Amino acid sequence: MKRKLTSMATLLLAVVMLVSACSGGNGGNNGGNSAGETAKAGNNAGGETSGDKGAKTKLEFWTFQQLHADFYVEMAKRWNEANPDKQIELVANVSPFDDVHNKLLVSLQSGSGAPDLADIELGK
Repeated sequence: MKRKLTSMATLLLAVVMLVSACSGGNGGNNGGNSAGETAKAGNNAGGETSGDKGAKTKLEFWTFQQLHADFYVEMAKRWNEANPDKQIELVANVSPFDDVHNKLLVSLQSGSGAPDLADIELGK
């Protein structure tokens, strides 16, 4: 009886994993810049889409330190100067320490709205 129950539980687990793997996701990004400051690196592309040749790649960055945001924005500007054919637009969102951790946790658990880059403390 115990062996049969274990076999059934294993089969049920396999079916649940298969169904969840095949369900996929919505692929959307419902996140945005709520509280915080936004800084854009480089020039504004003005209506270019990701399919356009020379279009900028938009990267969202969350941090809790304005100094870190300023550093990465400057690095993005340097990248754009050195790589005119591979431009990036860095959108830095600066929020309080706890807010960054909470927003990141919620967005990762929900599967949508997470940034491309995040600056966090591992001790939290």
